[in-house]
Parts: sequence; C-alpha cells; structure tokens
Amino acid sequence: MAISAGGRQTMAIKNDGSLWAWGDNRFGQLGDGTNEERRTPVRIMEDVVAVSAGEDHTIAVKADGSLWRWGMDYGPQIAGAVRFRSTPERIAYDVKLQ
Repeated sequence: MAISAGGRQTMAIKNDGSLWAWGDNRFGQLGDGTNEERRTPVRIMEDVVAVSAGEDHTIAVKADGSLWRWGMDYGPQIAGAVRFRSTPERIAYDVKLQ
C-alpha cells in the first residue's frame, strides 16, 4: 500500500494495514524492540495508514488517528528531547491526513 525509505531503514505498509520494517536498526528506528539489523522484513504494528522513515527515526499514523514515533529523537523534528526508543510510542491523537 505504501513504502518509505529513510537514511538506513525501509518501512512498508501492506494492504492489510500491517507495518513491516527492515534495514539498519542501531537507533531502534525499525521499532521492533531491538537495535539489531534486519535483512528481512519484521512486523512492527497493525492498522497503519501512513508511515515516514527519517534519518534515524520513523513516524506512523494508525487508522484511529493516533501518531506514533520511534528511533533516535534529536529534538524538534519529532517533538521532544534527545533520546532513543526502540518500540513505538504514541505521541498524538486525532491526526488527520490531508
């Protein structure tokens, strides 16, 4: 359904809404709870309608309008102080896609 390639990772949404990831994962940007590189796709979450892979982070919007993020947060690009997160974290509600 959709694909986004970041600096080191690739994210894909299948037609069933499942989000899959592969590539470098040193900053947790795949969202699978590890920092291990994945050469084959791993399932990350369900009911995803949009995804964007950045340099070392990823954001996704689920069908319920919630906004999720994971990976390295260097500050203003994904709402917060510098930190590392290897699992998805909900950061907003009621997101509307244009």
